[in-house]
Amino acid sequence: MDRFLMAAVARALDVQPARESGGLCDWQLKRVRRHIEQNIGGPILVNELATVAKLSQSHFSRSFGISTGLSPHAFIVRARIDRARTLMRETSSSLAEVAFQCGLADQSHLSRVFRRVVGKSPSTWRRDAIQSRS
Repeated sequence: MDRFLMAAVARALDVQPARESGGLCDWQLKRVRRHIEQNIGGPILVNELATVAKLSQSHFSRSFGISTGLSPHAFIVRARIDRARTLMRETSSSLAEVAFQCGLADQSHLSRVFRRVVGKSPSTWRRDAIQSRS
């Protein structure tokens, strides 16, 4: 099975796949994820993540891709969108405020990235999420 497909299936099932040769160790992946979560509101550079994992930037990027099936940048973008979903579902913050809290430049940036990842605009997604709660 393709490594990207295995990682996607593992994410969908919320389980950890067996570590592939060349991927990050569990402790490295946990530290990197924690760093991303703690710094989601600001810029997150790949060289910072490599330092957290105690690897060179190129080795980190390759190993991260093997472990997650995503590039570091794509993973960070998805983490920002996941955070935006949580904020839109649990707060009444404006979309501009949500964008800022997720480390995105402005509401327009949030809208472009959100639509690309989720397939809906943030306002449509929020309206649907609120209606499904009721």
